[in-house]
Amino acid sequence: MNGKNWIRFTMLLVVATAIATGAMAQVTTGRLIGTVVDSEGVALPGATVRINSDTLIGGERATVSDAGGEFRFTGLPVGSYAVHVALDGFVSQQISEVRVQLAGATPMTVELPQGTFTEVVEVTAESPVIDTTQVSTEQIFDYNYL
Repeated sequence: MNGKNWIRFTMLLVVATAIATGAMAQVTTGRLIGTVVDSEGVALPGATVRINSDTLIGGERATVSDAGGEFRFTGLPVGSYAVHVALDGFVSQQISEVRVQLAGATPMTVELPQGTFTEVVEVTAESPVIDTTQVSTEQIFDYNYL
């Protein structure tokens, strides 16, 4: 290869690499990040967060909020999502029309009010019948048993 062809080859290789790198860097998804808190703003760890959308391949996704009450979903197709958050002892929340944008993070804070308990648990028990006049125990074995 002579000098001019070598320079052309090198330039062509650089341009092809730049184009390929640009094509690989294109982002086609977004993220949904958030925090689950109670009515006083205290983080709630262990809340189950489920998302669903017509654009979501594979169906519903779920995660659990971490020790700081935070959750995140990455690699989401752009679109509108329904978010359902639940935790025992709190009122579940359903948020619809949460928009996930291209190459961005959609932040949200979900407040779960403390639940009220309306059910009553009634415990009843009966004492076993005990003969308090008997002070010893005995067992009689008959001939067939022995």
